Amino acid sequence: MCNDIMVSVIIPVYNSKNYLENTIQSVLNQSYKNFELLLIDDGSTDESGIICDKYKELDSRVKCIHQPNGGISHARNIGIENARGKYIAFSDDDDEMSPECLKSAVAFAEKEKLDLVRYNYRHEYIDGMVIKKVRRKAFPKEIVEHISTWNDYMKVIRCGQVVWAGIYNRNFINHNRIRFDETILYGIEDYIFIISCIMQSKRTGILPECLYTWKQRKAHSTSCITSREAFDNRLMAILKWIDADEQVQKHVRMTEIDKNLRNHAYAERIISETIICNLSLKETNRIINDLKQKINFKKMTFKAYCRVDHKQKIKYLCVDISIPIYIKLYKIWFHHKAIWKR
Repeated sequence: MCNDIMVSVIIPVYNSKNYLENTIQSVLNQSYKNFELLLIDDGSTDESGIICDKYKELDSRVKCIHQPNGGISHARNIGIENARGKYIAFSDDDDEMSPECLKSAVAFAEKEKLDLVRYNYRHEYIDGMVIKKVRRKAFPKEIVEHISTWNDYMKVIRCGQVVWAGIYNRNFINHNRIRFDETILYGIEDYIFIISCIMQSKRTGILPECLYTWKQRKAHSTSCITSREAFDNRLMAILKWIDADEQVQKHVRMTEIDKNLRNHAYAERIISETIICNLSLKETNRIINDLKQKINFKKMTFKAYCRVDHKQKIKYLCVDISIPIYIKLYKIWFHHKAIWKR
């Protein structure tokens, strides 16, 4: 019976033979057993598809769909269409779920009748043999109903605009026709999906436990794609993210300080993308100036500066006064610290 399955775990798979088995095992090792695992092989050219088929034969809960490469958003949408569980969870093909992930999230969702559950996660940045654990801020367990203020919105967003940091009621997803934007090919596809879920959810639960490990690998990440085509697609995705956020701002009460901080976050993200793709300073300035006109950008106020930590103060100050200095600091900090906290 379809209703007997409580959770559908969806993993889009693409050329991840070195990490995929650990990811699959982290799902199969869940203390909560009532789930199905949907492996969506998105046209892999390595042995990933063979690994998917192997686990399908080993465990009846594993389903495998092979398809031509269509991108991560298309693969996730195929997973949603084929899911049978009451709830949907996602994992990337090189990360790991904690053993209690599904048990904790499902128990919370069932007890509180939640549309979605968001939970904390561990973040490991991996460069070869070097693993850097990135500290994430703690937050309390709570339930947010009918988001009406920017503060409510940020309570949910602080869990991360990443699709794998939560579970989603499947009926809620389908009723509101929430899907991934398949025109977005190189990351940020999570953001718009998450925003749609948050704004349409009547009850969202937040769990402080770290129930997932994001293994950000330097050589296996959409954030490391440096072609001009990739940049153009990511810029398009960021602009769609901004448009989605602007729709949020029409429905929630937001202070001028909040708007100021949000606009600086947009500018900083786009500058970071231009650095990754090695765009010229002239082109970076043109793109940022266009953005500033689009969002009615204003320099940081003193009160806004007081709301962020020291590193963020420096980054936002550079956005205001000197993009070349920002670029130099980014390269220094990225090289020596492995990652800038975004």
